[in-house]
Amino acid sequence: MIDFSNIALPFSAGELLTSGVGLLKVVGAFVLLVLAFRLAPQLIHLIRIATDYEYRDSAKGTQRDASGHRVHFQSDEAKALFKKHWG
Repeated sequence: MIDFSNIALPFSAGELLTSGVGLLKVVGAFVLLVLAFRLAPQLIHLIRIATDYEYRDSAKGTQRDASGHRVHFQSDEAKALFKKHWG
């Protein structure tokens, strides 16, 4: 095991902690500001997509009726295939 009993540091643990907190006070505000500018537009866009039926459905081409249910569309080929297999 390594013996650290003869080593003396020019600062104590409390002084190191005080310096670290002081540095965090100075730099932390800038870091939060950068994160806010980078992440806020993405979060706003994500929330709008998640809550807005029209935005989400317009991207997919989905239509909805007045009550919010999807309007299903079947092509003539799909209807004929369904009729052929299921009568």
